[in-house]
Amino acid sequence: MPPQSGDFESSIPGQESCFQLIPISSGTVGLSADPKTVKHGLKSLKWTATDASKLQLKSTTFTIPNSWVRRGGVKMWIYKESSSLGKKLQVEFKRSLTTTVGGFTANLNFQGWRGIWVKFEECKLTRGSLKRRAVIDEVTFAVSDADIIYIDLLEFQRSLTKQSRDKIVPPISPFGLAVYDKTDFWQ
Repeated sequence: MPPQSGDFESSIPGQESCFQLIPISSGTVGLSADPKTVKHGLKSLKWTATDASKLQLKSTTFTIPNSWVRRGGVKMWIYKESSSLGKKLQVEFKRSLTTTVGGFTANLNFQGWRGIWVKFEECKLTRGSLKRRAVIDEVTFAVSDADIIYIDLLEFQRSLTKQSRDKIVPPISPFGLAVYDKTDFWQ
């Protein structure tokens, strides 16, 4: 999978193989061709968590360079067939397996498609998380209970400007509070 995007189409075969379940027995990962679960093209990634589960994006060809980390962010679309009241999706950006440099939480109490745009700068873990030679070479998506989530157009952007954001991603404390307030949201 190239470092900048995942659209799960055949133009870049095997993108779904960059995603691994932790633990391996916690569900399944595959592709969906159901038109209602596809935002762009003909396929999306389908993650079926049978219990608490993490979906790890890691590959020898996946690295978000420091120049992107300092100015960029992540954009993705997620689809849910039914609302999961009170459940959350936790996303973490890591470097070298053990160091978390940032992350955010998305509420899963929605049905249909929702877009997520998050700058790395607003979701950094500490003031110095993105300094010096920080790169991101792993992304984990975690749920605490059984759920089905479809992901499409997962893009890591070199530069990401502030945009209004869906309420499923609340302002991220402490560094994102200066970026977004409650008036910057839509739903």
